[in-house]
Amino acid sequence: MGSTVSKVRFGIVALALACMVNGAPRYIGVVSTDGRFWVDSAGVAEHASIFEGSIVETTDAPATVPIGNTVRVLLDASSRAQCYADYALRERGRGQLDSGPTYRLEARTLRVMPAAAN
Repeated sequence: MGSTVSKVRFGIVALALACMVNGAPRYIGVVSTDGRFWVDSAGVAEHASIFEGSIVETTDAPATVPIGNTVRVLLDASSRAQCYADYALRERGRGQLDSGPTYRLEARTLRVMPAAAN
């Protein structure tokens, strides 16, 4: 009986750890600006880590959102975008996709992605 209970406890702990690892949002980059801005409804200044699905809202200054080693999204002042590893969904304001051969910038039904790497 004690051996069975130990196995069940071990199984529950292993399942809980697996759920925590898979449920954690994936880190995708660091957004930076020369002022204050919002990330996931939290006010921050100058730099903040973003994760898969993070919402970045700029106020008075534009922000740079590098994602990985090849992608750079620029958000103008008073803009809002939800950022993912493979695309950014611009919800308000202006955004610019500087690089990233397969990355895309979306705004409602418009999808922008580069035809070539540069």
